[in-house]
Amino acid sequence: MGHLSVGGCGILGIILTATYTALIVYVVWRATSVPLLERRLPRKGFVGFGSVLWAVFFLAQIKGHRETGPAVVTIEWVGMILLGSVFLISTVLFVIDLGTVFGRVFQRWRPLLCGWGMVAGVILSGIALVQGLRAPKDKRVPFAIPATLTDNSTT
Repeated sequence: MGHLSVGGCGILGIILTATYTALIVYVVWRATSVPLLERRLPRKGFVGFGSVLWAVFFLAQIKGHRETGPAVVTIEWVGMILLGSVFLISTVLFVIDLGTVFGRVFQRWRPLLCGWGMVAGVILSGIALVQGLRAPKDKRVPFAIPATLTDNSTT
Protein backbone atom coordinates (compact mmCIF):
# COMPACT_ATOMS: atom_id res chain seq x y z
CA MET A 1 0.00 0.00 0.00
CA GLY A 2 1.43 3.42 -0.97
CA HIS A 3 1.68 6.39 1.31
CA LEU A 4 -0.24 9.62 0.96
CA SER A 5 1.82 12.48 -0.50
CA VAL A 6 1.56 15.66 -2.53
CA GLY A 7 4.56 16.30 -4.73
CA GLY A 8 6.51 13.75 -2.70
CA CYS A 9 6.18 15.79 0.52
CA GLY A 10 4.31 13.21 2.60
CA ILE A 11 1.60 13.71 5.16
CA LEU A 12 3.49 16.45 7.05
CA GLY A 13 3.83 18.43 3.82
CA ILE A 14 0.10 18.06 3.19
CA ILE A 15 -0.77 19.24 6.70
CA LEU A 16 1.69 22.13 6.50
CA THR A 17 0.39 23.23 3.10
CA ALA A 18 -3.26 22.97 4.21
CA THR A 19 -2.53 24.94 7.37
CA TYR A 20 -0.61 27.61 5.47
CA THR A 21 -3.45 27.83 2.94
CA ALA A 22 -6.00 28.41 5.71
CA LEU A 23 -3.78 31.01 7.37
CA ILE A 24 -3.10 32.91 4.14
CA VAL A 25 -6.81 32.95 3.27
CA TYR A 26 -7.61 34.30 6.74
CA VAL A 27 -4.92 37.01 6.59
CA VAL A 28 -5.95 38.13 3.09
CA TRP A 29 -9.62 38.13 4.12
CA ARG A 30 -8.81 40.31 7.14
CA ALA A 31 -6.56 42.57 5.04
CA THR A 32 -9.49 43.40 2.78
CA SER A 33 -11.21 45.08 5.74
CA VAL A 34 -8.31 47.46 6.47
CA PRO A 35 -9.32 50.85 5.02
CA LEU A 36 -5.78 51.93 4.13
CA LEU A 37 -5.17 48.74 2.13
CA GLU A 38 -8.67 48.61 0.69
CA ARG A 39 -8.30 52.10 -0.84
CA ARG A 40 -4.96 51.28 -2.47
CA LEU A 41 -5.49 47.73 -3.71
CA PRO A 42 -8.49 46.22 -5.51
CA ARG A 43 -9.88 42.87 -4.33
CA LYS A 44 -8.19 41.08 -7.22
CA GLY A 45 -4.92 42.55 -5.98
CA PHE A 46 -5.44 40.95 -2.57
CA VAL A 47 -6.19 37.61 -4.17
CA GLY A 48 -3.17 37.93 -6.47
CA PHE A 49 -0.86 38.86 -3.60
CA GLY A 50 -2.13 35.95 -1.50
CA SER A 51 -1.73 33.60 -4.46
CA VAL A 52 1.88 34.68 -4.97
CA LEU A 53 2.65 34.13 -1.28
CA TRP A 54 1.02 30.70 -1.45
CA ALA A 55 2.84 29.76 -4.66
CA VAL A 56 6.24 30.69 -3.20
CA PHE A 57 5.56 28.55 -0.14
CA PHE A 58 4.28 25.63 -2.22
CA LEU A 59 7.26 25.84 -4.57
CA ALA A 60 9.55 25.82 -1.53
CA GLN A 61 7.82 22.68 -0.30
CA ILE A 62 8.13 20.86 -3.62
CA LYS A 63 11.66 21.98 -4.54
CA GLY A 64 13.01 21.70 -0.99
CA HIS A 65 11.90 18.09 -0.77
CA ARG A 66 13.36 16.93 -4.07
CA GLU A 67 16.36 19.12 -4.90
CA THR A 68 19.42 20.75 -3.36
CA GLY A 69 21.52 23.79 -4.13
CA PRO A 70 21.72 27.45 -3.17
CA ALA A 71 18.62 28.51 -5.12
CA VAL A 72 16.52 25.78 -3.50
CA VAL A 73 17.85 26.63 -0.04
CA THR A 74 17.00 30.29 -0.62
CA ILE A 75 13.44 29.62 -1.79
CA GLU A 76 12.87 27.18 1.06
CA TRP A 77 14.20 29.77 3.52
CA VAL A 78 11.85 32.40 2.07
CA GLY A 79 8.96 29.91 2.20
CA MET A 80 9.55 29.18 5.88
CA ILE A 81 9.85 32.90 6.68
CA LEU A 82 6.50 33.39 4.94
CA LEU A 83 5.00 30.55 6.98
CA GLY A 84 6.20 32.06 10.25
CA SER A 85 5.15 35.57 9.28
CA VAL A 86 1.68 34.54 8.18
CA PHE A 87 1.31 32.53 11.39
CA LEU A 88 2.26 35.51 13.57
CA ILE A 89 0.06 37.94 11.65
CA SER A 90 -2.91 35.55 11.74
CA THR A 91 -2.43 35.01 15.48
CA VAL A 92 -2.62 38.75 16.18
CA LEU A 93 -5.63 39.11 13.88
CA PHE A 94 -7.37 36.17 15.57
CA VAL A 95 -6.87 37.77 18.98
CA ILE A 96 -8.46 40.95 17.59
CA ASP A 97 -11.36 38.90 16.22
CA LEU A 98 -11.82 37.28 19.62
CA GLY A 99 -11.70 40.68 21.33
CA THR A 100 -14.33 42.09 18.99
CA VAL A 101 -16.36 38.87 19.16
CA PHE A 102 -15.79 38.47 15.42
CA GLY A 103 -17.10 41.93 14.64
CA ARG A 104 -20.17 41.86 16.91
CA VAL A 105 -18.76 44.47 19.30
CA PHE A 106 -16.56 47.47 18.51
CA GLN A 107 -17.70 47.27 14.88
CA ARG A 108 -16.56 50.79 14.23
CA TRP A 109 -13.04 50.09 15.50
CA ARG A 110 -12.54 46.65 13.99
CA PRO A 111 -11.03 47.74 10.62
CA LEU A 112 -8.58 50.03 12.39
CA LEU A 113 -7.70 47.30 14.89
CA CYS A 114 -7.10 44.85 12.02
CA GLY A 115 -4.73 47.34 10.41
CA TRP A 116 -2.78 47.79 13.63
CA GLY A 117 -2.89 44.03 14.15
CA MET A 118 -1.25 43.49 10.78
CA VAL A 119 1.42 46.05 11.68
CA ALA A 120 2.00 44.28 15.01
CA GLY A 121 2.25 40.92 13.23
CA VAL A 122 4.83 42.29 10.80
CA ILE A 123 6.84 43.75 13.71
CA LEU A 124 6.69 40.41 15.53
CA SER A 125 7.85 38.69 12.35
CA GLY A 126 10.80 41.07 12.06
CA ILE A 127 11.76 40.47 15.69
CA ALA A 128 11.49 36.71 15.19
CA LEU A 129 13.65 36.89 12.07
CA VAL A 130 16.35 38.92 13.82
CA GLN A 131 16.29 36.57 16.81
CA GLY A 132 16.46 33.55 14.54
CA LEU A 133 19.42 34.90 12.57
CA ARG A 134 21.58 36.13 15.43
CA ALA A 135 24.26 33.91 16.87
CA PRO A 136 23.36 32.37 20.21
CA LYS A 137 25.19 33.57 23.25
CA ASP A 138 27.03 30.65 24.77
CA LYS A 139 26.76 31.15 28.47
CA ARG A 140 28.03 28.27 30.57
CA VAL A 141 26.28 27.95 33.89
CA PRO A 142 27.72 25.38 36.28
CA PHE A 143 25.23 23.25 38.12
CA ALA A 144 25.35 20.10 40.19
CA ILE A 145 23.06 17.13 39.88
CA PRO A 146 21.67 16.20 43.29
CA ALA A 147 22.90 12.86 44.61
CA THR A 148 19.32 11.59 44.90
CA LEU A 149 18.97 11.77 41.13
CA THR A 150 22.23 9.99 40.41
CA ASP A 151 21.76 7.22 43.01
CA ASN A 152 20.75 4.02 41.21
CA SER A 153 19.85 2.07 44.34
CA THR A 154 16.24 1.57 45.31
CA THR A 155 15.09 2.06 48.86
